[in-house]
Amino acid sequence: MTLLKISAACWSKSHESKKMDTKFLWWYFRSNTFREILEIELPNGIKTELKASRLLALSIPLPPLAEQQRIVARIEALSSQIARAKQLQQEIATEAEGLCLSLISKDREATQVPMSELLELKRPDVEVRPDEIYQFAGVYSFGRGVFKGVKRLGMEFSYTHLSTLKTNDFVYPKLMAWEGAMAIVPPEYDGYVVSTEFPVFRVKENRVLPETLATYFKNPAIWPKISGVSTGTNVRRRRLNPKEFLRYNFTLPSMQTQVQLREIRVKVACIINDQLGLVRNLESLMPSILAKAFKGEL
Repeated sequence: MTLLKISAACWSKSHESKKMDTKFLWWYFRSNTFREILEIELPNGIKTELKASRLLALSIPLPPLAEQQRIVARIEALSSQIARAKQLQQEIATEAEGLCLSLISKDREATQVPMSELLELKRPDVEVRPDEIYQFAGVYSFGRGVFKGVKRLGMEFSYTHLSTLKTNDFVYPKLMAWEGAMAIVPPEYDGYVVSTEFPVFRVKENRVLPETLATYFKNPAIWPKISGVSTGTNVRRRRLNPKEFLRYNFTLPSMQTQVQLREIRVKVACIINDQLGLVRNLESLMPSILAKAFKGEL
């Protein structure tokens, strides 16, 4: 293995004298080995702007071309396992959503009821203090659920009151509900807050299970109906008023179907968590695999 400048390693004047596999260089740039070189070569640290001329002047250890290609093949074999695990996780989630939706649509005992029979609008329960820090949450569009927002001091925003989220509450932003931004609050976001632009509802679980609502409002076919309930002439500025939403007619399955749906979602969640664990384990191996690869130990 020899040290060679990146500029000299990539290509020389003729194709026959190629010295570096571009995939080898791509993986090398992602490794901690390259990061260590940057920490040595850049006097002001790795946050310094790295110009192309400075990058090309760096020297890296370079094995023969055939060895580079062997290393790339080993690395990409692991990378493909990670990609496949992620794909399988997504396929499981998609198929599960389809199964749950079919349970709702095929339930002959389902009835149409207004959301007011299933949800109760909660009042904002937090009086904002200027010196207090508040952890906000948000809701993704397209049925992707709740996410962690920013932490802000009370003096940094104009809202005088906020709403606290509790596990299994139903929440949406008035402005983006028509785009599928509606969600059930998972346990990890219990205690987060949202502004008064986010109506928060308590779910009447004696009538409807949170899993049923989550399944129903993740369905893209439902979003145009929500858009029709929203007010505003500009589609991007339509707002879903809580009073109008509570009038919306919901297809309520029988409790038997809802319990079956819940059981399916619990089982699927376990499978997805197992897949997530596999993905994390594989991803955790990548830094050490890259380190061994570029030290000639792979």
